[in-house]
Amino acid sequence: MVREKSETNLYRDHNYVFIDYTFVLEDYRKLGIGKRLYAYVEEWCRKNDTSEIVLDVIVTNPESMKFHESIGYKPFVKLYSKPVSKL
Repeated sequence: MVREKSETNLYRDHNYVFIDYTFVLEDYRKLGIGKRLYAYVEEWCRKNDTSEIVLDVIVTNPESMKFHESIGYKPFVKLYSKPVSKL
């Protein structure tokens, strides 16, 4: 899912794209599909006055973190979660 953000919020005060929940099926990894996908999004951003791409990566997925860092992404925030039990 790709959502364009332009409003001012906690994270950014300029136009950016947020990429949420991307993956390549295991049988198709290491074939350049992810790199082509991100290259397409970067080109779209250039054409649409969008200066940044923001995405989330699950911290228990080191392969995904390594991939994103290999194509130039850098971590800038760490989110925490905690399940809340029902009363």
